[in-house]
Amino acid sequence: MVTELKELSFIQTSKEPISFEKVNFEEADVYFLTPQYTGGHGLSAYSFVVNKDNGEAAPLKFVNHGVTTDTLNYAMENFPFNKNGALIVTPGTSAGTSEAKAETVQYRLDVVNQYFIAD
Repeated sequence: MVTELKELSFIQTSKEPISFEKVNFEEADVYFLTPQYTGGHGLSAYSFVVNKDNGEAAPLKFVNHGVTTDTLNYAMENFPFNKNGALIVTPGTSAGTSEAKAETVQYRLDVVNQYFIAD
């Protein structure tokens, strides 16, 4: 087991199995699990890394401005992607979101310590 997702509600449009979205990196494959199919302030995803060298899997945490979280918030219309080894994320927004919080964020993958760290 990679992690426990206690008291997590999955909100989907059907009873079909939920799939993980995969983003490839040079040293690892990263999988995202998004329990909800829609949201007013973006979507929140859990992320798991599978090391290509040894096959080990682990949950990832996200560090942005010194704050560490278990999930990544992203805009519904912009799924995170790898660009030149960085995870590019457009955060979800709502009325009153500051411009700084609405800007695209680049995360660097730290496979050893199991983090995505915002640049």
